[in-house]
Amino acid sequence: SIRDGAYQKNQRSKFKSAYFKNFGQLEELILSGIDFTELKQSFVNSSLAILSKSESCVLTLESSFDKNAIDELFRGIHTIKGNSGIFELEKIPELSHAFENVLNLLRTSRLTPDPDLIDLMLLGIDRLKEMISSLGTSDLIEIKDLVQKFNSYLGKQEEISPKIEANLIKQSP
Repeated sequence: SIRDGAYQKNQRSKFKSAYFKNFGQLEELILSGIDFTELKQSFVNSSLAILSKSESCVLTLESSFDKNAIDELFRGIHTIKGNSGIFELEKIPELSHAFENVLNLLRTSRLTPDPDLIDLMLLGIDRLKEMISSLGTSDLIEIKDLVQKFNSYLGKQEEISPKIEANLIKQSP
C-alpha cells in the first residue's frame, strides 16, 4: 500500500544516515526489508565525499598545523569506520581505526604532522577510496603495511611543542 511504501522510504532514510555500532544490526536490517543495495550505494557515495574532503584537510596540514582540519579529518575517518560496520567488512574499519588513533594523537597535540605522516595519511585515504569503491572485494585489498605504519606512530608521542601550543591558543574561540 501507499502507506507501507512511505513508511519504508522513511525507514531507509533513517538508516542511510545512521551510525551503526555493531555488526549484529545487519541481520535486523535485512529482515526489516531495507533496500540493501541502495544502502550500500549511499555508503559508498557519502564515504567517497568524506574522503575527498579528508584529502583536502591533509593537504592543509602539509603547509601548516590546523586544528580544525585535524578535527574534520578525525570526524570523517571515524564516520567511515562506524558506518562500514553494517556491511560486516573487516579491513575498512581496521585501517580506519589505525588512522583514527594517529589522528587522535594529532588532535591532542601529542604528535606533530611531518612529511612522512602526511604521505601516510594520503596513502591511507587512497587505500580507503580503493576499498570503498569495490566493497565486494575490499577485504582482499592489503592494508597490513599501512596499519603497521600508522601503529608505529603510537609510540612517537611527544609533549605539546611551543609552536603547536601557540597555534592552539590562536585558534581557540
